[in-house]
Amino acid sequence: MKATRWQLRSWVLLGTAVTTGVGLTVLLVFARLQAGKAVWENGFYLNGSQWFDAARTTVTLIGIIGLGGAAFLAYRKQLATEAAHVLQKEAHVLQKTGELRSRYTTCAEQLGHDSPAIRQAGIYALASLADDWHIYGNDAERQVCIDLLCAYLRTDRAPSSVPTPPGPGPLPQRTIAGRKSPRLTPNPPQPAPDRQEREVRAAVINVIRRRARKTASPEKCWPAGALSLNSADLSRADLSRATLSRADLYAAILTSARLPAADLSGAKLTHADMSHADMSGADLTGATLFRATLVDTNLFGAKLIGANMRAANLIDAKLSSATLTDARLAGARLTGADLTGARLTGARLTGATLTSAILFSADLSRATLSRATLSGANLTGATLASANLKLADLTGADLTSADLTGADLTGATLDDANLTHADLTDIRYSASTLWPDGFSPPLPASTGS
Repeated sequence: MKATRWQLRSWVLLGTAVTTGVGLTVLLVFARLQAGKAVWENGFYLNGSQWFDAARTTVTLIGIIGLGGAAFLAYRKQLATEAAHVLQKEAHVLQKTGELRSRYTTCAEQLGHDSPAIRQAGIYALASLADDWHIYGNDAERQVCIDLLCAYLRTDRAPSSVPTPPGPGPLPQRTIAGRKSPRLTPNPPQPAPDRQEREVRAAVINVIRRRARKTASPEKCWPAGALSLNSADLSRADLSRATLSRADLYAAILTSARLPAADLSGAKLTHADMSHADMSGADLTGATLFRATLVDTNLFGAKLIGANMRAANLIDAKLSSATLTDARLAGARLTGADLTGARLTGARLTGATLTSAILFSADLSRATLSRATLSGANLTGATLASANLKLADLTGADLTSADLTGADLTGATLDDANLTHADLTDIRYSASTLWPDGFSPPLPASTGS
């Protein structure tokens, strides 16, 4: 610091000396020009007015030079100030980043603590840290925090309760006959479910639900697709109205979970277990539910437009008023499912099993139901206009007042089906189509082979 001050003082003194010398030289030059003599000629005499003009011209010129120097010094000072500001800003960034990363380390340690209370505190601290990273403008670090919370749900944590140690082995017991017979001890009691750990996981789910909602504030709203919950245990989780679009829920356990009005559009739910879950009004547009389990799942009013539900298990599922337009349900099991009023326009149900399903007033127009099993299904008032029912099994199905206009029944089995008041205009069928006993079908629009 002292060396810098001495260097600056030296430059000021040197600048002053140079300016003085240049000023005197210029003054003499202008004085000779006022006298009308060449600069190199000796001897000249000037009156006061001439000296004043020469001095004024010199001062003006030196002033202009001084202004240029001052401007240069101001420019250098500005550069130095900006450089100092940048360095200060970088130091602040490094300090702030260090503080936030130190908080992350603390949160990670808290999540691994044996105490449930400390783990729960770490969860809320980690969620707050994710928000701070977003406010700070580093969403990549926010994603790291989100990934850690998701990883906690994916990890199986051993129960904190200590199991009862096994008792002694078989004890000999003398019988009346004098022989020894083993007396087996009962099985050791299994550890009770860790209620505190369930509360900790519920805290993680609560954090996700609050921040994965469209109504969340911008600084606390997590982006779509940020959640990676594959194979996570989310049974009985409350994720109502949560925004989980494009979330990775592959093989996730969502049994008895609450997901009413949740946004699951584009979500990956392959092999997920959603048995007994409440998904009424959920948006599953474009979701992948390949081989998913939806046994007794409430999908009332759900949107499944374009969803991939091939080979999904929908036994006893409640799909009343659901929208399954263009959904892929090839090979799906819908035994006993309630599809009352559901819209399955253009849905692909090739080989699907809908035994005893309730399809009252369902819209299945242009649906592909070739080789589908609809035996005993209730299709009263259903719309099957232009539906593909080739080789479909409709044994014992109730098609009362159903609209089968233009449907393709080639090779279909309608043995014991109820076709009272069904509209069979322009249907297509073949000689292999089986009709109920005593039923006279109308002339087909075109006879299949």
